[in-house]
This record gives sequence, structure tokens and C-alpha cells, in this order.
Amino acid sequence: MQRIAAILVLMIFSLGGIGNAIGQERTNTELALEYLQLSKFEQTINASIDAYALQLSEHLPEKDKPQFRKSMQEVMGWNVIKDQLADIVAHLYTREELKAAIAFERSRLGASITAKNEQLAKQFAELLSQKMQQLAPRNPPTPEGSK
Repeated sequence: MQRIAAILVLMIFSLGGIGNAIGQERTNTELALEYLQLSKFEQTINASIDAYALQLSEHLPEKDKPQFRKSMQEVMGWNVIKDQLADIVAHLYTREELKAAIAFERSRLGASITAKNEQLAKQFAELLSQKMQQLAPRNPPTPEGSK
């Protein structure tokens, strides 16, 4: 009976070790998601979508603009891409780097920089939107042969 109990205990501990090894990737992805949340990546994505939607919907009727922005959110919004983004971050950064970044983001200085980065991202998206307007030709090209 004691042998059976000992074997069961060994099996349980062995399975626990396997579970921890499998959980390693999941834990790294969870760390990546926490890092993205602490660094306010959702707000950065929303600011970019707002700026691009404003620019790209410029010639749409006013009544169609909310639907256009909604479509952009459905294709590239935080809820749609956060898991893919977390996978990218989880594979790009080491576990040690993610833990250090999270610790920094939680610090007073890290929180201050994150708040400023959010403003920077919004202003950068607006700047890109303005620059995109400069790309649009003032006189669109005409098809060949027509003058």
C-alpha cells in the first residue's frame, strides 16, 4: 500500500513538472499581455485608429464616418489584435526582459514615462495623418491618353 502511495505521489509531482514546462509559454504570453496593458498599448492603438479614420474618411459623407471607424476597430482594434501582439512580444523579449519592463512600468518613473508615451503616440499619429495628406496629389493623375 505504501508503495502505491509513493508511486502516486511521484506521478503527481512528475505531472506537476510537465504542467509547469507547458505553462512556461503561456506564462510568457501573460507577461507580454501585462506589459502591453501597463504600457498603455491599447490607448496607442486607439489614438492611431482615430487619426487614421479621420484622415481616411475625410471624403466620406458625415453619416458614414462612424461606421468607417467602427470597421477599423473591428479589423485592427485592441480586442482583435491583443493576443497576436502578445504572442509577438512573448517571442521577441525574454522572460527576464518582460519582468524588468513590467517592474519599470509599475514604478513611479515608469508610470510617468508611460503617460508621456501615450501623449507622444497620439501626437505622432496626428503628425502621420497630416503627412499622409501631403502624399495625396492635389491634381490626381489622369488616365493615359486623355488630356
